[in-house]
Amino acid sequence: MRLSARQIELFQMAYRLRSARKAALALNVLQPSISPAVSDLEGEIGTALFDRAGRKFEPTAAAHSLHKSVQKHYQGLELVREAAQLISEGTGGHLRVAALPFVAEALVAKAVGRLMAQFLNLRIDFEILSELNCLAPVKSISNCGRPYV
Repeated sequence: MRLSARQIELFQMAYRLRSARKAALALNVLQPSISPAVSDLEGEIGTALFDRAGRKFEPTAAAHSLHKSVQKHYQGLELVREAAQLISEGTGGHLRVAALPFVAEALVAKAVGRLMAQFLNLRIDFEILSELNCLAPVKSISNCGRPYV
C-alpha cells in the first residue's frame, strides 16, 4: 500500500470541510485534483471514505477512523518539531535521576527542583531506589563499549 503525504493532506481538508470544492479553495488547488486523490486513496485502502451526495463529501466510519489516525500522526510530528526547537535552543531534554533514599531527600530533590524551575521544558524522571536497584543501571551504562564497574 502506497499512501502519499499529499493524498493525506487532501483527504484531511475534504474531511474537515465536507466538500471537494471548499477543500480545493482552502489548499489553493484546482477542484478536480481533490476527487481523484481521494478516490486513489480509497482504492489504496480498499474502502470508501466518503458517501458522495451532490457536492458534499459525507465521511464514512472508515473516514472517521482514518482521520483519528492522521491526527495522531500530526500530533507526533508536532512533538518532533517541538523537540527539535528545544534542542536548537538548548533548553529541553530528558533527564533520568535515580538516588538512594538518604541522598534523595536532602540533595537530589532540591537540585531537581532548581533544574525544573530553570528549564521549564526539561523532563525529569526521578526515582528513589534501594542500593541494589540504584547500582544496576549504573553498571549497565557503557563508556566506549565498556561497562562502568
